[in-house]
Amino acid sequence: MSQLRRAAVSVEVNIVEGHAKNTVPDFLRYLNISDAPARECAVLIELSRDLGYLTEDDAEVIESQRRKTGYLLNRIQNGLRKKNP
Repeated sequence: MSQLRRAAVSVEVNIVEGHAKNTVPDFLRYLNISDAPARECAVLIELSRDLGYLTEDDAEVIESQRRKTGYLLNRIQNGLRKKNP
């Protein structure tokens, strides 16, 4: 579970760090970097459920939030790319 927490925190920290760079290319790069720990979370959620660290219901709730986060990351990236081809 601690690895799941670290991966989730890494997503947020990369977004904040990229935004602080104040350039679109840097922000996009950090958003891209944040995608890896977001995907890692998907595997860790499934593994935690399979090993009994999470109930099926808890895993579903957390996975739903992870999917929403991934969707929003993707939307931000696509919007920035359209503005700055």
